[in-house]
Amino acid sequence: MDAAVIVAVVAAVPGVAGAVFAARASSRANQIALRASMLDERKVDAQAYKDAQEIYERALAQLRGQIDRLSEQLAQEQDVSNTLRNQVRTLQQTMLQMEQAQQAMRLQLVAAGITPPVPAES
Repeated sequence: MDAAVIVAVVAAVPGVAGAVFAARASSRANQIALRASMLDERKVDAQAYKDAQEIYERALAQLRGQIDRLSEQLAQEQDVSNTLRNQVRTLQQTMLQMEQAQQAMRLQLVAAGITPPVPAES
């Protein structure tokens, strides 16, 4: 081998070693940057999840409040409905009793020889 080739090879070794070292350092720096980027993405994702969860929980609390108010209103409406239903039954019974009393009075008038008046049409 020629001395010039040997000198060139020996001179190239530090350059190649430096290039390999630089490539490794660059690769490690890229990996660190990638990990930092992924960590930042996870932090952003975690914050977005936390924000979405808070919004969901507030909306859920509002809906529960509406359900409670509507349940209370429904109970009140059912009470009113039951009261009105009972009043209708009472009025129906009263009407039946009055019709029976009217029929009994007509029979008494007929038995006494009196012609009962013709009921007015409504």
